[in-house]
Amino acid sequence: MVRPEAGIVLASPDIDTYTLRDIVRRAQKGAPADLIAAEFALSTALIQSAAAARGTGAGIVFADPNLAPDPVGVRTLREAAASPSLGNFLRSLKSGNSLYAELAGAAATQAGALPAHLRDRVRSNLERLKALPPELGRRFVLVDIAVARLWLYEEGRPVASMPVVVGAAHDQTPLMVATISSAVLHPYWNVPPDLVSERIAPQVLAKGHGHLEALGMEALSGWTADARQIASQDVDWAAVSNGRILRVRQRQGPANTLGTVKFVMPNRLGIFLHDTPERDALAGRPAYRSAGCIRLEDADLLGRWLFAQDWSPQAPPETTIALPETIPIYLVYRSVSVQNGKITDGPDPYRLDTSD
Repeated sequence: MVRPEAGIVLASPDIDTYTLRDIVRRAQKGAPADLIAAEFALSTALIQSAAAARGTGAGIVFADPNLAPDPVGVRTLREAAASPSLGNFLRSLKSGNSLYAELAGAAATQAGALPAHLRDRVRSNLERLKALPPELGRRFVLVDIAVARLWLYEEGRPVASMPVVVGAAHDQTPLMVATISSAVLHPYWNVPPDLVSERIAPQVLAKGHGHLEALGMEALSGWTADARQIASQDVDWAAVSNGRILRVRQRQGPANTLGTVKFVMPNRLGIFLHDTPERDALAGRPAYRSAGCIRLEDADLLGRWLFAQDWSPQAPPETTIALPETIPIYLVYRSVSVQNGKITDGPDPYRLDTSD
């Protein structure tokens, strides 16, 4: 049975502290029914305390279920049972992960000095950050969408960073918790069907069938590996422009939108990180202009970090190589920053924390 330690209070919206104490006192007499009632009440209170501390993760895509919140509570109970001290376990819930703890600590220090709008922003940022796993991992990738930047973390400290291009306001990069599992070298770019309809088809209609070849693209009969190429003149581009689904992909090469490599983080939205030939987009101010995926300033740096000595970008087209171990990646959105213990305003490109 989960037993509370001295000085530790389990907060439960369904069962108040006094009722819990009464239940535990009755259970101490050893009656089986009272022991079962105490087991249930304490476990419920523990699960609810963990859920309140870690949040629901609303608005975040948890692509890796192992890193997702624990609404049923099974993982929470297992972690509590394995912990040498229930008190330390509960205190760890309250302190949260390192990103949350940094902002929460600075907010506590500055509580009386922050203007109202900044306090509101801090609360929103804390709510998003506390939904991340309590342990972010020995090595992990952090992408801050708001400032369009990526960091590589080892043992809780950033060891390298780079600017990235993230989604435009109308094609936002989602907040996400995932794992990077593999890299695809010299990939094709399968153009999203909406872009084929909205951009490629009207261009071909306006400039002629040779325009598809000029773009380094080809139309295919379907989405399977054995799909055959279709000549541009055999495609009803007017129908495609009006919404008919057509697979179009861009061949490998120096102009390929994905560059020389893409890094796969399995998720239902098809979001990944990739190289880019558009270096000008990564210079100067934060860049918000992709269709949701993340363009890297230095894909080779990320590859070397992920694969260590085994990284070799020289390979045939569409070569997939698995990472030696999957690496957690967190796509976060921080509209405030902590510099030398002080909280300051940051960009809010998606206006998640800006009230009109």
